[in-house]
Order: sequence, then structure tokens, then C-alpha cells
Amino acid sequence: DTLHLNNNVILEGGGACTLLSFVAHTTTKNPVIRIGDSGVVSAAPPWPGNGAVTRAGVRNLRINGQSATQTFAGEEFSPCIFIWGSTYNAVQDTELTNCKGDGITIGYELGRSVGADFNHISHNKIFTNTRQQVSITFGSDNTIEYNNITGSIDLETDVGTGQIRKNVIHGNTGRNGNLDNASDLIISLASLSTAKINYFGNIVTSNVI
Repeated sequence: DTLHLNNNVILEGGGACTLLSFVAHTTTKNPVIRIGDSGVVSAAPPWPGNGAVTRAGVRNLRINGQSATQTFAGEEFSPCIFIWGSTYNAVQDTELTNCKGDGITIGYELGRSVGADFNHISHNKIFTNTRQQVSITFGSDNTIEYNNITGSIDLETDVGTGQIRKNVIHGNTGRNGNLDNASDLIISLASLSTAKINYFGNIVTSNVI
């Protein structure tokens, strides 16, 4: 089931030999890993809600969302990794595939209506997920860099009051990472927010699209 990471918890594997394979679900809103949610932090396990989470991370492993076994419709709340209203977390050197939502969603917390800021996504391989491969729906000052991605990086608010500001999208390539061939990386910038102040200062540089 969904694995919740708490503050200062790093889930670290041993490389390609470490595989998280997701069980089948019939209902939506089931990310493989969730960093932050709407619950109240508990003092002891099993931590039924971990609220905003900071300085957690995932690195050096493989995640397979087993999308073919999931019977719910794909949607944005069921990514491989959901960073939800939380700050200063990282996903590095990880392969994320076959999830019924995005590969990674950096989003908002319904109970607090705040985004996920200052998170770092780097040196990952992200492909064959049902929706976007990386998506920021509400968040600022996040960095997405040096990833190999087949599909899209999407910066798009999904709430009218959402903010997507000063994010850095740098040095990402298609899955093969071969600069001599056409890339299979797409970068999409859009906004449902009518206030321009909520959507500015994003930097997109040196990506191979």
C-alpha cells in the first residue's frame, strides 16, 4: 500500500537491484510513496497522518507502479511519488515507471491550501507513467534537473489560487539521454490561475526537447 515518509526519513535502495512493486488497488488516490498529507502528525507509529513533511527523500532504487494491475482510472493523485504541501524533500537516482498517475507530482495540501516548495528532483529515469512524468500543480522554488524522461514535465496549476513561481527546469533530456538524437522530452507551461503574480519567474534552460 502507499508508503508514507515522515520528516528526515530517507528511503535509500541499493540501485537497480532494489525494486518497490505496487499492489493492486480499486480506488483512486493511491500514490506508491507519499511525502506529506492532510493528517495531523502523530507522536508514535503508525503515523496516520504526517501533515507537512520536510527533508525526506527517496534515492537509488526502482519503483514500478504496476499500472496494468490497477483497476481505478488514472488520475493526478496516484503518482509514483506525491510530494504534497511539503518542503525541502528530494528524489534522486531513482527509476519511476508504470504508475497510474504522474511519475512525480509536486502539489498542494487541501487542508492548508499551500504548495510544495524547495523540493529537488534530479538524476532520475522517469517513463511509461499514465499521466505526466513530472508535474508541478502548486509549488515554488522547486528544482527539476538532469533527469532522463520520456514524456512531459508539466507546470500547471490545478486550482485557481495555486502558485507556480521560480521553479528551475534544467538539463533534462529524453530517456536515452543522447544529445545526437531527437529527444522524447516535452515541457509544458500552462496556468489555470488568472492572476499573473501566481505564475512567474520559472526558469527553463538547457533541456533537450
